[in-house]
Amino acid sequence: MVGAPYRNNDNAPPSEAWTKLYDYAGGSNLIYEGFAKSGQATSAAVWAIKQYTYSSNNLTEEAWAGGSSAPINIWDNRASLIYS
Repeated sequence: MVGAPYRNNDNAPPSEAWTKLYDYAGGSNLIYEGFAKSGQATSAAVWAIKQYTYSSNNLTEEAWAGGSSAPINIWDNRASLIYS
């Protein structure tokens, strides 16, 4: 699923409050973006995580951890996850 996680078939936004986390991995380009219901621990398997890839500071690819926007990943493990 491309786009924000937790969307239903009519693309209505989620009704729950959200937390979004960002990781720039030491640079100025956003590398990881995480989405979970508010109040969730970063060590819980409740995160949808997107990875951004760049070439010469130009965004070239966006990919979800595990190939899905399903909230089943651990934010703390974002660097070791497989993205597609």
